[in-house]
Amino acid sequence: MKGEIRRMKTNQNRLYTIIAASVMIALVCVMTMVVRIPTPTKGYLNLGDCFVLLGGWLLGPLYGFLAGGIGSGLADLLSGGVYGGNTEQRKHSSRITLSAVTGEGVAALAEALQG
Repeated sequence: MKGEIRRMKTNQNRLYTIIAASVMIALVCVMTMVVRIPTPTKGYLNLGDCFVLLGGWLLGPLYGFLAGGIGSGLADLLSGGVYGGNTEQRKHSSRITLSAVTGEGVAALAEALQG
């Protein structure tokens, strides 16, 4: 009985995390597309980067990593952005850096990828 309750709580926590990551993907995508400040390098500054960092802090390294990359990639695809895949690589590298800075480190990322 206790094992079954523990398993239900684990599944419920995983579901909440997936839902939160989905909401963060949408927020990153929308905030990237809403406010654009053009730069001389043919790119743009946007509020989506703030939500990428927020996703890393709230969701942890794995789900924050995915939310930032997918949300930014979707924004580029939907708006006909210049960067395409390059944006995802930039977000992924910033996600790994953020996870290391926040103390969760690369070990937590590797553990999350294994389990």
